[in-house]
Amino acid sequence: MERETSEADDTAEAIVDALAREGEAVGAGGFRLDPAQARVKLGAYQLDDPNAYVLLLVEAAALAGEPGRGRIEVEPGSTTHARIFGLALTDEELRAPFDAVFASLPEAPAAHRRARALQLLALATNAALAAGASAVVLESSDAEGVRRRIVVENHAELELVTRAGRGPPNQTSFRLIGRGVELSRPRHERELIHGRCRFASTTIVVDDEPINLGLRAGLPDDARVETIALGGPGQAGLAAMIEGSGRAKLVVLTRGVLSETVGLDGCRPGFFAIVDVDLRKDLSQRKLIRDAAFAAVEAAVREAHDRVPAAPEPEPEPEPEPEGEHDELSRAHLVLILALVILPIPLGLILISMRGDGPGAVDLDELERRCRAGEAPSCDEASVRSEGVGGAKSGAHPNTGWGANDRGR
Repeated sequence: MERETSEADDTAEAIVDALAREGEAVGAGGFRLDPAQARVKLGAYQLDDPNAYVLLLVEAAALAGEPGRGRIEVEPGSTTHARIFGLALTDEELRAPFDAVFASLPEAPAAHRRARALQLLALATNAALAAGASAVVLESSDAEGVRRRIVVENHAELELVTRAGRGPPNQTSFRLIGRGVELSRPRHERELIHGRCRFASTTIVVDDEPINLGLRAGLPDDARVETIALGGPGQAGLAAMIEGSGRAKLVVLTRGVLSETVGLDGCRPGFFAIVDVDLRKDLSQRKLIRDAAFAAVEAAVREAHDRVPAAPEPEPEPEPEPEGEHDELSRAHLVLILALVILPIPLGLILISMRGDGPGAVDLDELERRCRAGEAPSCDEASVRSEGVGGAKSGAHPNTGWGANDRGR
């Protein structure tokens, strides 16, 4: 196994860099890896969070198949099962799954993406075993649906098995075999996927439920969004101004997984960008490598910053209505309506006409009390008050002409 040396810039590169110091030189800038030695070195590598192997599977799925159409289905449990769509492994790739970690990456975009997907699948398999899994079963179906399977165990020989029957074409299955009944690991796997993959462009299904919302869900509904022009297939980005969000920031997802939030010096406060890109990370899987690819993404984000308009001014809140007079008027209306409903119509109209400040004015508190108690004022009482207010004789209402004795006509 031969490989050109390069800067140790992510998980695979860091391991290869360590092996290069122990490998056999084969010329300027090259070395030869011993497969057994490479497997031992790789087996010693563990993720900061052992259960984060599921995130490596998500990243592998994002690179498999057509750009922007990746899909993975995950069922966490004592036997966690994941299906990656659009990825079929050859016999050679299944017989030596960890060779992908150390293989040189081709330059052609489609071949490069596939090689990276195989690399991430191998790292996920290794991380699951290093975390204590009993075994990992890899099964792949080719374009004709022919199924091949291999069981990967620590310090065990790998034997490829061709299975009877047909499977779904161009699909690879990853099955972690746990050690007995486990509760905490599956729960943590779900939390990792939900917490760090909800804005992914890749379709992610957990326990038969899609959980990815897409990049747009990371911005407010009313934000004026600009698209970030990113090179490379399957990469996407959005930007907007968000009032009150503070320092300008860039949220980076790598292949569908939230990796890092980066502050943007020199950009307007409130500027917010979110991207889903294929960038390399360090051994912790939490820190992006500041290389040429990262610089290109940052440059595209800053170009979008110059196109994003300022956030709209918030609409002024309506002034509160004055208290006191309005409340008293509303109460007066309610009491008078109550009088019309409870009292006979002529008597109700007489009492309404007597509202005012004069000597015959109706007391609202008293009228409300008597209406609610069913104690309607007598017709004579209403007539006397009416004469004091409007001067009408015999209880006649000054506007309608109805008298107190006209009820029932």
